[in-house]
Parts: sequence; C-alpha cells; structure tokens
Amino acid sequence: MSIKTDEEIILDEELTLEDEEMNDESIPDYILDIAKSSSYQNQTVEYYKDYSDWRLKKNNKYAYTYVKDVREKTYVDGKGFVSDGPDKAEKIALSNCFKLVSCLLIIPQIFTFLEDYIISKALGYDFKNLYYVGSTSYIINYSFSSVALSCIMHIIKMVVPIVLFFVITKIPKSVVLPKAKTSDYELSISAIAFILMGTIIGKSINLLLGQAFSFVGIGVTDFVLVDFSDVKSVLVYAFCEYIIMSILVEVLFRGIILQLFRQFGDMFALLVSCITNVLFFNDVTLIGYLTLTTVIIGLFTLRSGSIYTAIAMRISARLVVMVISICRFYIGEDIALWVEIIVSIVIISFALVVYSRMISKKLCDFNVTDSYTHLSTKTKFVVMFSTTTVIVWLVLTLVLMIFSVRFV
Repeated sequence: MSIKTDEEIILDEELTLEDEEMNDESIPDYILDIAKSSSYQNQTVEYYKDYSDWRLKKNNKYAYTYVKDVREKTYVDGKGFVSDGPDKAEKIALSNCFKLVSCLLIIPQIFTFLEDYIISKALGYDFKNLYYVGSTSYIINYSFSSVALSCIMHIIKMVVPIVLFFVITKIPKSVVLPKAKTSDYELSISAIAFILMGTIIGKSINLLLGQAFSFVGIGVTDFVLVDFSDVKSVLVYAFCEYIIMSILVEVLFRGIILQLFRQFGDMFALLVSCITNVLFFNDVTLIGYLTLTTVIIGLFTLRSGSIYTAIAMRISARLVVMVISICRFYIGEDIALWVEIIVSIVIISFALVVYSRMISKKLCDFNVTDSYTHLSTKTKFVVMFSTTTVIVWLVLTLVLMIFSVRFV
C-alpha cells in the first residue's frame, strides 16, 4: 500500500481539484476528451496544461487525442449502431510516435559508425578491429586530437536527434524537461544513493557476465574507460563522457522518450524508455547493468516528477565510474581493487540507511499509476515491433552490437 506525505497529499488534492474545476467548466459529462482526462503522476499543473494543449493542437500526428460526444452512435453494417471508440486514434498516434523515435535513434547509430571509420583512418587502425574511444575498457594512448574528435562526435550524435525532435513535434520544453512540484532534497539524496548502489551491483553483474562470456572468448567492458597518459585528454574526455553525455542521454530517454509516451500510460512509457536506452549503447555485455540502472532512474524520474533528478543520478553514477577508472590507471590494480571494495561498501551501507529511513518515514512509494488507455500493453508492443522504422533500427542495433564485440 502506497503512503504519501501530508505535503504530497495536499498537492495532489489541489491538482485534482483544479483539474476538476477546469473540466467542469469546459467539458460536459457526456463529452469524452482523452487528452484532458489523462493523468501523469507527480507532475505540476503547468505540465498538465502544456501537455494537454500540445495534444489538442490541430494536425498533431504525434499526439493521442480523441474528443467525442458519447451520445452519438455510428451505424456499421452487420453490427447496427455502435460507439466510435478512441482505440483507433490511439493506435495511429502510437505508431507515429514509434516511427519518429526510431528514426531519431537511427541517427546516433549512423554517427557511431562514422566515428569508428573516421578515427580508424586517423589512427591508422584496421576499421573492423577498432575499439573506439569510450566503447571498451582498453584505450591506449590516443592523441588529444583523436580524443577531442571522438568527444565531438559523441555530442553531435546526441544533439542532432534532440534538436530534430523539438523542431518536428514542437512539444513544450516544460513537458520534455519537467520540474518537480516541490524541492524534495531527501528524495534526491535517496535517488543518488540508489543509483550508486545500482552501479555497484551492476558492475558485479558485469563481472559475472565476464566469466560467462570468457568461455566463448568474448571480452567484457570492466568500466575502466579512462586510460590516457595525457592529462589534457583525460579532462576533456571525462567532461564530455561523464557530464555532457550524462545530461544528453537523460534528456533523450527520460525527457523525450519517457515523456512522449506517457500519453499512452506511465508504465508503458517507462518500459519503452528502458528498452531503447539499453539497446542504444550497442553492447550486449552491458545489458544487465544498463537494465538495472535505467529502471532505477526511470522510477525515480516518475516518483520525483523531475528530469533533473535523472540527470543528477546519471552524473553521480558516471563520476563513480570515473573515480574507479582513475584509481585503476594511476595507483595500480592492487590498490585500486581495495579502494573499489571500500567505496562499494560505503555506498551500499549508505543506500541501506537511506532505504530504511524512507521506510520509516513512509516515503517508499514507487507505484506506477497509469491513466487509462484503450489499447492493452500487448497491443502497444505489437504496434511497436510491427513498425518498419523500428525494425530497421533494431537491425542496425544488432549489427553494431555484433560489430562491437571484443574477442579475447
């Protein structure tokens, strides 16, 4: 049973009352208005209003909207007079959203391929055997220009789909970059504690996978992603990979994808954002780690109602990886192993203390409350995997996954 704080209950009641008052004034009881009746848990009044207004814009093919006088009936041969349901409108909008998102996700795949090719030429490596910067655990003395080039390519492949999404959909920034109703610092600290613990557990899962994959000669990324002798290269790469990329990844997956698909239900949106995020990195050996961390970040994004919580979680997790990487490179494997063990114990202990505090204060509420939609979850996924552009994106992802496999 979910229990909320008094402050959250009051805010929810105010939001509900405001929505009811608006609906009472503008929507008669016999009018079914899907956009205005949709609910998005833990979001502000501004979010509700802007999302609803965007969905009701004329000729917006990426919005699930349906306004109908339920008293009206449509005559169908063999069936008589029936109500015209909104399921068709939902399926069309859902299909259009999948077409758009899959096309946007193909863009980073193309840039990844180009990045491999350009850097292989710059370094004189065999293209098919290149382990590009940031994709493996073994990076040996790349030049500063190569590191800078890789960072630029990384940023471009994220910025292009994000900009195109805003240009094409014209969705309000308040929807894609939602803010929390109130500043809940305790929830934010809990989010960081949980993602750090998830990172440690995910790393352990990765090590276990490493043992399994080693039997077939596949090397597994061990999170040592900074391995440059040039300090300038380390700083540029770290800033790009751990700060800028963290922000862009969350804007794309917990901002654009999660928020866009919330019109089809929060749980479905969470699943879509997790699936696309896991596949985005094209690394079969990281699937366990990525699944765990993306689920945690997605749940806390819905729980807090803020994209900034997700960004803080991603950056925190990446900084832990950076510390481990630097320790491995500069102080040696043996000492770094002990540092890693101590850090892991501290993080897990802190997370358990935070969790027990959340339980005692009855703040541990991660239920995903869906607004009602007219398609089942199964049907929604059928629409997803029957969309041509989604299939193309999945095939490209599979190819890049195979291409990035490192044999040892």
